[in-house]
Amino acid sequence: MFGVRRTLRDAILLGSCLFSAAAMAQGEVPVGKANLVSYEDLLANPDDLALNYAYARQQAESGQLEQAAGALERLLLLQPNWDELRLFYAVVLYRLDDLKGAERELLILQERPLGAGAANEVARYLALVRAGDRSTRLTGSVSVGGSIDSNPSFASSADTGFTAGTLVPLTAKERVDGAFNAAIDMRLEHVLANGRGDLLFVEGSGWLNEQFDVGEASFVTGHGRAGATFHFRDLAVTPSARFGAYALDGELFYTEYGPSLAATYRINPHLNAFAEFAALWQDYDRTSYSTVGSARDGWLLKGGGGLTGRPVPWLTVTGDAYLLNKNASSGSYSYDGVELHARDLILLGKGQYVTADVWYWRIVYDRPDTAVLPGVTREDDRYRARLAYGLPLSTIAEAAGGTLPDAIGQVNLQVGGEYYLQQSNISNYDGDNWSGDVLVTKRFAF
Repeated sequence: MFGVRRTLRDAILLGSCLFSAAAMAQGEVPVGKANLVSYEDLLANPDDLALNYAYARQQAESGQLEQAAGALERLLLLQPNWDELRLFYAVVLYRLDDLKGAERELLILQERPLGAGAANEVARYLALVRAGDRSTRLTGSVSVGGSIDSNPSFASSADTGFTAGTLVPLTAKERVDGAFNAAIDMRLEHVLANGRGDLLFVEGSGWLNEQFDVGEASFVTGHGRAGATFHFRDLAVTPSARFGAYALDGELFYTEYGPSLAATYRINPHLNAFAEFAALWQDYDRTSYSTVGSARDGWLLKGGGGLTGRPVPWLTVTGDAYLLNKNASSGSYSYDGVELHARDLILLGKGQYVTADVWYWRIVYDRPDTAVLPGVTREDDRYRARLAYGLPLSTIAEAAGGTLPDAIGQVNLQVGGEYYLQQSNISNYDGDNWSGDVLVTKRFAF
């Protein structure tokens, strides 16, 4: 969903810039928050710095970036040495895709005697502008960290379960364990020379979870996608081909591949609608932990969409819903389902953020599994909630009264926690897991 990712990126950039500009300007120009400023007010008071600044902030927060840019330009003509405002202006130009204009303002700032924090911001935005000005660019991130889980193998919380219809004691028990985690994300894209922003892309991601003791919960997963994004005014359409693989404790568990089609529509500056449909063929292998194998093979269809809203620059809210249909070789592994998801992204200034996610799945299988409980069709309700807080190392250093080189200061630290609960009409599949994790992430762009 290229359009959704772009919306989130833009929200982060503009939100952090608004926060920085407002904080740095507090001692120079008072800004009134109670009354809205009209364009007629500016015409009547063209030299009023506070009025122009209030208008620029108001327009930027409402998504009217061209009007904000005009007000900021007038302010800089009156106060050419107001460096913090020039940074605000540069980011607004970047949001307007005026990369040359944004680079011009940032290069001016680069020659100014700025503080360490402001200089780091200028260098960061300048790198983003220059990366965005290339027709071919590579972006990505590398993360390492660790996690701890209360039940990583997801053993049932019930004492008894069923085997071939017979009630038997369940011997697998919950075991707390830690793990080493590593992740990589990469995206290569080439912008077509048609002036519309259309592009071709290849992207991939991988995740390693290596448990210290509970080996059956160790896994490696990887996903890739190749396609194109085409723009038609406010509509972006992305056809692509997808591939994924999942290995469990060193054994290949399954692979999947197939087409997908995504679209994003810009309703207004604060609201995007998106939709996606994917058809994935899933090919399962027998492993020492699962002997089912090809009975799970079949097409997984997933379709739905949602909305992404940015009511204020520091808050982005996403909600989406999908229908699921799995048509496996065995009806015991075929199912219909619903997936619901809601997400908040809250910007706290100085690169800090909080994300909150909640998911719900309702899965109903087509036929009973005779190996477990003949005559009873499995039905699951699954819940997941996650909360994470992140910030750059430079913000930590600044709070401690120090500074860090850019290469280290731009590394991000994230602390997160989540809870997963599965409730089934068959006790074998009841269970939950608490998890906490710490990740250090370095992003790059070429």
